[in-house]
Order: sequence, then C-alpha cells, then structure tokens
Amino acid sequence: MALNTITQLMLPDGKVIDLVDWTDKPIFSSLDVQTGFTASEMTLFQYVVGDTVPGFGTGPTTTRTANERDTNVQAPGSMASTEEMLVYAIKPEVSFFYTDDAPNVFTSMTFVPGAGVPIGFPLPTAEGLAVLATLLMLELEISQKAFAYASLGYFNTGFGIFVNRPGSTDVSFNSSGNLGLPSQEAVRSFVIPHHIGAQEKYRVILTNPSTLMGGAVNFGLVLVDGEPAIWGLDANIAATIKINLDGLYKRPVS
Repeated sequence: MALNTITQLMLPDGKVIDLVDWTDKPIFSSLDVQTGFTASEMTLFQYVVGDTVPGFGTGPTTTRTANERDTNVQAPGSMASTEEMLVYAIKPEVSFFYTDDAPNVFTSMTFVPGAGVPIGFPLPTAEGLAVLATLLMLELEISQKAFAYASLGYFNTGFGIFVNRPGSTDVSFNSSGNLGLPSQEAVRSFVIPHHIGAQEKYRVILTNPSTLMGGAVNFGLVLVDGEPAIWGLDANIAATIKINLDGLYKRPVS
C-alpha cells in the first residue's frame, strides 16, 4: 500500500487502486441546443474553459465561450496524466429553458423576465423535458468502447428545482419539471463503476436516432397566450444540457 493511502479499491478485473489524492467530485461538460434541432450526434467533454461551447440548432449557430459554469474538464477529450476517475453515476442537468433574441444565437440566451418570455420561465416545462428525455440517447464512451447506453431519461439528475403548484389558479402558468425526483436515493448508480484511467480518452455522446417529428427535437413547448388549454412550439426556446459524471475523482497533481 502506498504512503498516505487510507484504503485500496479492487476493481472486478483485479486491478488495485490506491485512494491517494482522491475526492468525491463530479466532472461536467455542457452544450447548448435550440428547439427543433436535428443533429444526430452531439459530443461533450471535448473542450475546456475558454474554448467554444458546442451549439446545435435549426441552422448555423452563434456559440458561446465556455466558462466555469459550463465545464471543469482539465484536458479536452481525455484525462490528464495524473487524473483518474471512477464513474458511479451519470447525472444530466437541465435546470433552465432560455429564450433567444433570435433562434440559434446562444450568446443572446436569457432568462430575465420580460416581453415575450413565457410565464413560469426559466423553469423548464415538464412536456419539453419529456421530449428531451424520450428522444435523446446517452452513451458514455471510454477508449472507444461503450460503457453506458440508455435514454437520457434513464439517468436521474437527483438534485435541482422541484416545483408543485396543485393550488395554482393561474392557468397560463407553464408546467415545470425535473429529470426525475430530486433526491439522491433516486439516482441510478452503476453496479460496477466505470474506470477512466490517466490519459485515457473518453466522451459522452447524446444521440438523436428518432425519426419522430422528422428527426427534430421540438422541446420548446409552451402554453399559447390566451389559450390555456393549447400547447404550442416557441422557436426561440433554447436550453443548456450539462452532463455530470459523478464518483471518485483523482485530482491532478503538480
């Protein structure tokens, strides 16, 4: 056992990991999507702070520059030479629906209430989240091998906003939802953690294999003004999808 190691972990393949400089910390990466996007494959964990946040829309997009809210990845597309991770769970995070001044311009996304912003925003609509959860598939790829693959809705966020308005008399309010119950007990933990070793390549891929609605992911569902019983599509609705890889993380050392 190495010096200053509190314990060791033996993986199913017999490999022993000393828990030195390890911590319970997620790593995360984000991308932006415009309602109606038709991209068949979208990749995360391929950029660092200061790079471009991937954006997918109904046409050419104006993308954002990544900041610390978008990602905490140390090296694009792979672990750094002194990093490792044991992924125990994947937690997608869609906390906001935004409105753009113009579709596909992700630099103009806002959730400040004002003219044209649907009532109830920035909370995502339950119906819009259902579209994302049903149509999108999520895959964790390590060294070009698939280690997790299921619908986006299979992976419970386990935290975030949870709203219930059973007594509301305002019929113009959009419904609001979350990707599963915001409780740690609801998170789908892997039976065996997925190991990402030092300098090993990995990525998370969101795919859209569906031909429903012509392959378009129309998640921008809002209540039509003056028509409380009718749902419509707002072409200006956008969202940021953040994927958290949760588990034991070995910090980079200098």
